[in-house]
Amino acid sequence: MAEANFKENLLSLNIHLSKSQLSRLIMLLDEDIEGIITLEEYNNALEAYGLSGEKHKPLDGTVLHHTFQQKCMFKMILALNKKDITYSEVYNACDINDD
Repeated sequence: MAEANFKENLLSLNIHLSKSQLSRLIMLLDEDIEGIITLEEYNNALEAYGLSGEKHKPLDGTVLHHTFQQKCMFKMILALNKKDITYSEVYNACDINDD
């Protein structure tokens, strides 16, 4: 759903959000910043904030359901592999006091 349609439909529900609150909500939902909020993005945001209240079937046809945290970890691993960065390099970069 396009952002504009999402905003209009949300406003039609008489949910009183300021422009800045609505903009923030859109930023949270549109994780790839393409201007379209997919059902997967919507469900991911609900799950990330512990608000889904139900299990959603995977949209890609797979049998397994991954949590939002698992999906984030998979995305990070894919990004690291593309950039040829090892897991040790990531840890060492984050471990600022070598403990």
